[in-house]
Amino acid sequence: MKLVSRFFKFNFCLGILLGISSCIGGKGHKFDVSNALEKENLVDILIAGSGPSGLTAAIHGSRSRFNTLVLEGPNPGGQLMRTTWVENFPGVEKIKGPQLIAAMRKQAEGFGAEFIADSVKTIDFSSWPYKVMTENGMIVHAMSIIVATGASPRKLGVLGEEEYWGKGVGTCAICDGPLYRDEEVVVVGGGDSAIEEAIQLVNFGVSKVTVLVRSNKMRAIRIMQERIKEEESVFIKHNTVVKEIEGDGEFVTGVRVLDKISGEEYVIPASGVFLAIGSEPNTWFVKNVVDMDQRGYLILQARTQKTSKEGVFAAGDVEAERQHQAIIACGTGAQACIEAVDDWLTREIGLSRKMMNKLRDNYYKKKVAGVTTTILKEVKTVEVFKKEVLESKIPVIVDFYTQSCVSCKQMVPTIKAFAEDYVNKVKVVKVDAGSAFDITTMIKNTFKVSIMRVPYILVFKNGQLVGKKQSSLTRKELSDMVSKHI
Repeated sequence: MKLVSRFFKFNFCLGILLGISSCIGGKGHKFDVSNALEKENLVDILIAGSGPSGLTAAIHGSRSRFNTLVLEGPNPGGQLMRTTWVENFPGVEKIKGPQLIAAMRKQAEGFGAEFIADSVKTIDFSSWPYKVMTENGMIVHAMSIIVATGASPRKLGVLGEEEYWGKGVGTCAICDGPLYRDEEVVVVGGGDSAIEEAIQLVNFGVSKVTVLVRSNKMRAIRIMQERIKEEESVFIKHNTVVKEIEGDGEFVTGVRVLDKISGEEYVIPASGVFLAIGSEPNTWFVKNVVDMDQRGYLILQARTQKTSKEGVFAAGDVEAERQHQAIIACGTGAQACIEAVDDWLTREIGLSRKMMNKLRDNYYKKKVAGVTTTILKEVKTVEVFKKEVLESKIPVIVDFYTQSCVSCKQMVPTIKAFAEDYVNKVKVVKVDAGSAFDITTMIKNTFKVSIMRVPYILVFKNGQLVGKKQSSLTRKELSDMVSKHI
């Protein structure tokens, strides 16, 4: 009897273990690759962000023949797009930041990576493949996600900063610098970024740049500090703290500062203030899902790019305790993608070439219908502006941009698609705010709007200004701006 009893106990326990095993590895398992057969707009690897880490991940993913999709984000190219010369990238003696980004993107596209001018809005982690909603309303199902969204510039938190944000206060000299030609501006910060901003502004023809440094010395590397000394129109003030940003109600007129040594407060005249005081990680969309530190930087498993969430990896400036350098970002991007491909998709999920063939119809395919050959009219003179905009019989959207603005370039496909949606109902024109100074002056004098930051969208109807928005806009946001005026 004892032998029979032991036999039944053994088989009972074995049955339970086999049942648990079947739940973990069988069809009912959350990470069963067959779940992907039910999904549309499926991707093997979704990369959020298109800086050096995201682009390197895209190169490795697409070269390994995995379906790789990059959501470029609001600042495609990341911090390198705002960098003049890169001199410490292995194998490249000297190259401009935007050129390096362009080369990396071209390499990723050459291997088959797809790029969308869009950003992550939300991610539903309740089921797998993970459901990603973009800012433009697209839904993507991702079998793995690489968070490479980088960081955004930090603000000062002083009086006048919010009031004059976009009216003289900004963070991107390469975007808005052309709007300050022959003006006096202030740069706040003491690191490499502050020097980069100052050099960019000088290159755009700013007459005087005052760099305000809180401490008695700059944090920037030695070669950068030596370089800034060569610029005759750049003046550095140490031990100086910003107390308030002043203006006339419409735009910035100066910066009130405190001299920490003498205790004196005084105002530096300026029409623009550029902040370069550090950054905050763009990780809000994985908050409460992925482990992060108090500042929002992602905490990764030891010596890997794996986050606390299965199938989610991170790379670049979103990482906690990581030096923010382009070459380091590239290395982490490569490692994140290798781990996503080898450790997760191949070993854990069991995604084989045979299964990928079955998923062929589920995979994301670039929507040809979204590609447009529409050419937007460029307005260069006040006379043409009055004719095309103020005398128009239908509402007009005016897109103010500069040649160096990355966000402006990113919005081009969106605004072209919008123009096709509203053909014969709404007119869309473009104005280069960096060169069409007569038009921006007329806008300022007539409609009391100062174009001090781009992209800047204005809506006109019957010669009157009826809407304005100072940021990159989605197709839906453009529609919302103009639909009530049709």
